[in-house]
Amino acid sequence: MARLIFIETPTLIPTEHHIGNRNNMRIATIDAVENSVVHCTISLDAQDRPLTGQYAIVRAHPATLLGRIGSYEIRNPVHEDPAFKPFIKTYGKVPEWSKEVDIKTSTVELLCAVNEERTHIPFSGVPLATGMDIEDLAIVDVSQFYNDQKHYLVVGTIPN
Repeated sequence: MARLIFIETPTLIPTEHHIGNRNNMRIATIDAVENSVVHCTISLDAQDRPLTGQYAIVRAHPATLLGRIGSYEIRNPVHEDPAFKPFIKTYGKVPEWSKEVDIKTSTVELLCAVNEERTHIPFSGVPLATGMDIEDLAIVDVSQFYNDQKHYLVVGTIPN
């Protein structure tokens, strides 16, 4: 007797670590785009959140893009200035400048783009620009990125 096993494979399964709130908080701003990698500056409100690996969306009307946030880098222009090196070497931190003027940057690898009809489209057709918001992924946004394909597998033998 043959058994029929149904396997459903959505592209994205929501889990607690990448589901944001319903209001889609702005977590970053686009600085540059290279192919399918977006370079961004993390917003002040999201500085203390664990963002690495989190899913995020970019609303580029008429498309919405899904991406995954990569590792981040923290830079401070005062600490990079050679004039402050002797002071930092002696005292460690610069009062009023260390941490307060840190700039946290990251990358977002674009995974998929959909238009308003939820049809997957190529990234090249999406009008991205510097200054656009990158938002956390809310549970209400997850459904538009599902891949509706289903794969079926038959396991068993047919008797002679």
